[in-house]
Amino acid sequence: MTTAASADLGGTGKVVETMIPRRLDRLPWSRWHWMIVIGLGVTWILDGFEVTLVGALASVLTKKDTLHLTTQQSSSLGTWYLLGAVGGALLFGYLTDRLGRKKLFMVTLGVYLVFTVLSGLAWNFWSLATFRILAGPASAGSTRRSTPRSTS
Repeated sequence: MTTAASADLGGTGKVVETMIPRRLDRLPWSRWHWMIVIGLGVTWILDGFEVTLVGALASVLTKKDTLHLTTQQSSSLGTWYLLGAVGGALLFGYLTDRLGRKKLFMVTLGVYLVFTVLSGLAWNFWSLATFRILAGPASAGSTRRSTPRSTS
């Protein structure tokens, strides 16, 4: 930034020092901190688990003794999940504003559990894609519901 631009903005050009980070570091670790760490950890693990699971199982699902999916169908499963996740982030973001974080966090974890188990019981591509697209919103919802708690 030039000197003229700095003067126009009313800045002095001096560095501002603050004690806030040091004061925050001295605060005691409480139950609230543990709830945040565990909540974020669970949802981030579930989100990472989804990506790993789809990648690891994609080639297995093309075999004749499993669902016998085509390569295109197998590789599109991540897309179905992502479509659900995008929709879920929008839907559960709206619902959280109306109903509250705590309620929606537990609901999204329950929905995620149900549709992930149902994905394991899928009988063809369309049932699997349906269960993946319905698990996506719950996973995205639980991740989005826990993350803002750390800043509020």
